[in-house]
Amino acid sequence: FGMNTNLINHASGDKANVKLTWSTMEFNQFKWQGLSPRELSSPKYSRVGLVMDIVATKDIKKGDEIFLDYGPEWQEAWDRHVQQWKDRLDLGDIRSEWPLRALEITPKYLDGGAPYRIPSELQKKPYPSKVLLVAFIVMEDVPLGEKRRETDGTPIRKWAGDSKAAFQGEFMYTCTVLEREQVDGSYVYKLEIEHVDEVFHIVGVPHRAIKFVDKPEQSDQFMPHVFRHKIGIPDSMFPEVWKTKGGEEPADEKEEEEEEEYYEGDDEFEIYEE
Repeated sequence: FGMNTNLINHASGDKANVKLTWSTMEFNQFKWQGLSPRELSSPKYSRVGLVMDIVATKDIKKGDEIFLDYGPEWQEAWDRHVQQWKDRLDLGDIRSEWPLRALEITPKYLDGGAPYRIPSELQKKPYPSKVLLVAFIVMEDVPLGEKRRETDGTPIRKWAGDSKAAFQGEFMYTCTVLEREQVDGSYVYKLEIEHVDEVFHIVGVPHRAIKFVDKPEQSDQFMPHVFRHKIGIPDSMFPEVWKTKGGEEPADEKEEEEEEEYYEGDDEFEIYEE
């Protein structure tokens, strides 16, 4: 049970095919379940010790989607959010069109599909304003005898990222496509990037080394009125010693009730046809 849990969608009741349980792995500190919340707040228990697993509740075939029941509180909050969203649409607070993101644009360009656009093409048909074009760049000097600088002095380097290790975030650069050609049925590009405050032109960049990403704070999670709510853990999993009598916490330990918040971001949208 960790960050990957966020990739499991919700389904209520019998529609769920996995559930949360306490892990049976030996490093799970079962004895901690006998301690009170006050005892567990001690610094000596600050390390990871209690571990949960996600286990199947029925047979799951290859290709089946995994569903976890997030609990009734989540479902109620989601139903309320959907109704509030519809109300905002009716009032005109939210536009019915949704701006394209990198996720929607990318499939068109995969596997040598549509070519990435050169400057003259971008003037006629620019990309959506919410996305960036990036490339995975590992560069090396061009061979002796080949052009190493542009007429304006811009250094030219050769793409040398033909390994899995090169397709990592540390080698990702915002780029501009300068030129494009077809080689053996695929596109190869000349790009402009900035590295350590210096502009470089990179030649021989394959199509697969380029992709779209969302601009910072422009992905769906930053949109106005997005939904956020914690995934619930079944009450039955909690030891009795962790539960307070009558469902009330002592006054000095009572936490403020969490309120659902909506991110109030930029309400500007655009209509874009890719």
